[in-house]
Amino acid sequence: ILHAMERIQDLPRQTMKRMEGMTGALKMLNEQAALLNQELVTMTVRGRGPRAALHKGLKFGVIPLESPATMHRRFQPLTEYLTQSLGRTVELVVGLDFMQTIRDIEDGVTDLAFLTPTTYIEAHDKFGAVLLVKALRKGLPYTHAAIVAGFGNGIERLEDLRGKRFAFGDRMSTSSYLIPRSMLAEAGVRLEDLKDHTFLGHHDDVARAVLAGEYDAGGLMESIAVKFLDQGLKVLKTSGEIPEFNICASKGLDAGTLESIKKTLIALDRRNPGHAQVLAMIDQDYTGFASAEDGDYDGVRKLMQSIT
Repeated sequence: ILHAMERIQDLPRQTMKRMEGMTGALKMLNEQAALLNQELVTMTVRGRGPRAALHKGLKFGVIPLESPATMHRRFQPLTEYLTQSLGRTVELVVGLDFMQTIRDIEDGVTDLAFLTPTTYIEAHDKFGAVLLVKALRKGLPYTHAAIVAGFGNGIERLEDLRGKRFAFGDRMSTSSYLIPRSMLAEAGVRLEDLKDHTFLGHHDDVARAVLAGEYDAGGLMESIAVKFLDQGLKVLKTSGEIPEFNICASKGLDAGTLESIKKTLIALDRRNPGHAQVLAMIDQDYTGFASAEDGDYDGVRKLMQSIT
């Protein structure tokens, strides 16, 4: 009888896990359909204009911070700028998750990739991805993560999250997993102190899940969190400086191509109206790109080694 009662008590949790799995599968199908539609629209638009004299094309991978279709819209202007500046086609490839973006550049599916600090470190340390540039946010090469909650749920400090449900983004994310988890640890909140935690994939999905009350709090990029403040999201705490996202290349590209791509990216200048549109589509606070070194990410690398 006791065993039967325990099984009955566990049914709600089992049902919730099954629902999460079904929701995740449906979300993936919807994202694939939206991305395909966006790619078809892009191909139609691209076919209307004159084409430059093009050499062998390049493929540019992007991690899905938001839905793949949204990331496609954000980065399409950059690939068009690169196509015109380099004189060769640069095709956009948006990963359905962080690991796919890493695998794509490892397997030669893509030649370039816009990566987070953690995904760059993974790509560099495992198969020699070459760091080209880092983004500048309002002139500085740093970003921030935030831990957020909804108004009216009684959560005011990170310490209040014991026994609460917490949403992370992707397990490979710097600002929606690694840094938020470190912030929780600094507040004395371990994963086992939470009632439950999950990985929702995209930063905007974390914000929406918290607003919907599906989770009590979550971790995500500060720049994405601010988009939801007027909908009832509140920031509990903002992280310290995190090295900005970067663009890296496959180790298979020749030195001349690497240098040409690097110069073209660094040439983007917010004071140029056309360039300003390209940068603002990626992130409204981006002002350009600067040369980057592997050592710029040593702090993140050490944190990755300390948090398992």
